[in-house]
Amino acid sequence: LYPIPEPAIRSVREEDWAQAWKRFYKPMRIGRRVILAPAWEAVESRPGDVVVSLEPGMAFGTGMHPTTRLCVAAFEELVTPGMAVLDVGAGSGVLSIVAAKLGAAPVYATDIDPLAVASTHDNARRNGLLVGPDSLLVQQGSVPAGMAGCFPLLVANILAEILAGLFDGSYGNPPLAEPVAPDGRMILSGIIQEKIGKAHV
Repeated sequence: LYPIPEPAIRSVREEDWAQAWKRFYKPMRIGRRVILAPAWEAVESRPGDVVVSLEPGMAFGTGMHPTTRLCVAAFEELVTPGMAVLDVGAGSGVLSIVAAKLGAAPVYATDIDPLAVASTHDNARRNGLLVGPDSLLVQQGSVPAGMAGCFPLLVANILAEILAGLFDGSYGNPPLAEPVAPDGRMILSGIIQEKIGKAHV
């Protein structure tokens, strides 16, 4: 018998993990109406439920993280039909899609990672959403320029230190609060306990 080269072993392990994690990714009800579910799982829903089917691929965001679930629960309270919503750091598009399915329009999703942009496009179509400027617009980038005061609701589920940099325009972006309407709201999540008091957000 010949020994299997280490790179081949590593490749097999990575492939096994890429499939194995899916066994632990199950449909989850969040709040009163929203159900986040992997695309390969059957979902039992009730009338009025909002079911979001997801295939994260290589992008961040299964929707199972507590910070994402908190944002979704807040959406149930804040999103109204026809409300414009900005999702900065969209990942796989979980929050953008939830907002759109709750009636928000238009929804503007941005992420600096091209894989995330592609994943958000795919998941939007998977959920029967039109991708375009009047419904769900997905673009590579950060806080959009030239959209001051356009959004009654902005969500950013990102690490605390990134949020702090976005507020300050440290990445060459407009300040994070700039696109928010005068009476608008921001949902900021991703600030873990260990980071409280350190990022000065």
